[in-house]
Amino acid sequence: MNRKRLCTWSLLGATLYAAVVFQVGSSFASRYAQPEVFSVDAAEKISAQNGDAEQWVISGSGFDESTRVILSADVGNLHALVGSVPLEGNTFDLNIVDEFIYVANKQLGLQVLDLENPLRPKIRTTYQIEQAPVDIFQDGERLFVSCARETVRVYDVSQPAVRKPPAIIKVDGRPSSSRVGGTALYVATGMNGVHIFDVTQLVPGKIIDRAIARIDVPGKALSLFLEGDTLFVATDGAGLLVYHVADPAHPQLLATVPLRGSVLAVAVLDGTLYLGDNAGYVSWYDIRDRSAPVLVGDLYTGGQALDFALDGQRLYIADSLYGLLALDIAERGKPEIVGCVDVPGQARSVSLRNGLAYVASNSMGVQVVDLSAIEKQHVLASVETPGSAKKLLLDGEWLYVADFYGLQIIQRGPGSDGRITGSLAARDHIWDLARKGTYLFLAEGRDGVSTVDVSDPRHPERIARVALPGAATRIAVLGERLIVATKRAGIQVVDISNPYRPVLLGTTPVNGLVRDIAVDGNFISVAADKGGVQIFELVDDQYPVLIRQIVRPRPMDHFCRAMAIEARNGLLYVANGNDGLLIVDARQPQSAQVVATLPLPGMVHGLYLDGERAYLDSSDNGIYLVDIATPEQPRSLGRVISMSGALSVLGTEESLLVATGRTGVQEIYQPQELEQVSLESSRQLRVGVPHPGTNGRYSLHVSNRNGQQTLHGIVNFSKQ
Repeated sequence: MNRKRLCTWSLLGATLYAAVVFQVGSSFASRYAQPEVFSVDAAEKISAQNGDAEQWVISGSGFDESTRVILSADVGNLHALVGSVPLEGNTFDLNIVDEFIYVANKQLGLQVLDLENPLRPKIRTTYQIEQAPVDIFQDGERLFVSCARETVRVYDVSQPAVRKPPAIIKVDGRPSSSRVGGTALYVATGMNGVHIFDVTQLVPGKIIDRAIARIDVPGKALSLFLEGDTLFVATDGAGLLVYHVADPAHPQLLATVPLRGSVLAVAVLDGTLYLGDNAGYVSWYDIRDRSAPVLVGDLYTGGQALDFALDGQRLYIADSLYGLLALDIAERGKPEIVGCVDVPGQARSVSLRNGLAYVASNSMGVQVVDLSAIEKQHVLASVETPGSAKKLLLDGEWLYVADFYGLQIIQRGPGSDGRITGSLAARDHIWDLARKGTYLFLAEGRDGVSTVDVSDPRHPERIARVALPGAATRIAVLGERLIVATKRAGIQVVDISNPYRPVLLGTTPVNGLVRDIAVDGNFISVAADKGGVQIFELVDDQYPVLIRQIVRPRPMDHFCRAMAIEARNGLLYVANGNDGLLIVDARQPQSAQVVATLPLPGMVHGLYLDGERAYLDSSDNGIYLVDIATPEQPRSLGRVISMSGALSVLGTEESLLVATGRTGVQEIYQPQELEQVSLESSRQLRVGVPHPGTNGRYSLHVSNRNGQQTLHGIVNFSKQ
């Protein structure tokens, strides 16, 4: 009996123990289980606009109650970007041969990509080249690879799966481009002009080092284009040189085509020569008489055309500033930009195949673009300025633009046409501007700081100038003082109590290159590049005294470069290079501490605060929107402006104004957070998308604490 009771109690104890272990294990597992991976897979419109909004369903995984959705204009037409091949190193050129893409990767060599899936090319093999390949030219079954370190390598690609040693041509100079015509190879070598070689004796593994002729050119020979017996040589200052090369050993100069800047891209179609230069122009010439090219017209794009690809009546441009541009050249004298895609990175080369463009995008690998989806840039308004728009200041209906070579003033609002209504020339460059009352202060580089009376914005008048040590690049008003930043001469304090007679009070050195300054109360905060964030207290309204410096520890200080800074309510917001956004609590300046960092892609160099939002400009990547409502926990809401050329951003009540360098000022739709977001499950969201007021393509940026992804241009509001 006792034994039975003992067994019964033992069984009961074991059962209770198992239950407790199960409960504890379940609780532990639920507490420490890995969260579902965040992803956004697709979005589908389930109803047309009904009242205020279209109804959409977004599918994916990892959605939760914190998930938010932002609507932004697809400014850079990224919906046309249908594929991407990330590659290490820097892709400078590419060429398509049969079912393969050959990529000149400056660090890794010649990479071969398989086009079995045209939208997702895969790396098949890599030819290691230590001489920095930068250019590829195809001649039949041979690839001529120009390497920046004194060689051209010639590969037999008749059997891509079979690797053969290349023939090597040694060149006196730095090859940047090569072309083959008949038995002659022409190589642009920079300062050493153009070298011409006989290629009839090319043998794998053999080295050729003797040229049959040489063309000396003014400046540097940058790139080449060969059509029949005519060789076009692009230079860095002497325009385009045209040679007759029927006898390669004795080239004859036919013509010189002067240009505004260095020639970077050349193409010929049906007797028309197309040229791209670094001054932002694409020009076209009638060359039916090769000895006397006639300018037909030109088009200002504001970018830097590095490569051309022709397809019927369209000219596609790989532009290092603005991505892939499409020009309609049906009317010979009137090319028109009909679309662009702001591809990630810097577009350096483009090749076309079956309705797709493959773009060598420098550090961002190879991008694949659907040519049928290219559209014009989605902007609300645009004002072209004479110089290069860098900084903006908005005061009521007046927009002041630091336009590098001068001050431009644009009237906005009802009754205005949005054009430049006032201007003021600069002897050097205008880098920044600040306002106090009816006076505007301009940072004019080596010309110091100017005071401009803008009581009548249509007729600005410079009334004073003060010379400074170094070149003035950033300014901020602090009471009756003007704080001026110079890159290498520290910060200057200028007395502006009498705007007609500004007086330099003193100079304070800064440890590092001064990139930007911000003022808050009696404190001056400096973004000092690798010198980090430095906080000064202004003593006696005259003497800045360093009280705190924050530098990221090595080796991060090489990448974390303080490039821009803004101060608000005792907090400092810093565009910190490759470290993204840095937030510093400076309410006790002497003991200021970093409270948050937010990594962002690319090199973050610009910053603009707008309420609980921060816009951060990332080189080659566009502008990111960050929620800073809780400064200790900043949250990226996505890359909301795909505009690589943006230099600064300014917000209005309904839009964003963007200084875009040589293309002036553009006004775009201000990203809006969608209010109608319903969590159906961890794999599905239901959202209402109201009409933004302007037709066009819009992107959906979906994010929570686990991640962020974007559906580019998926919403298309068109005319009813």
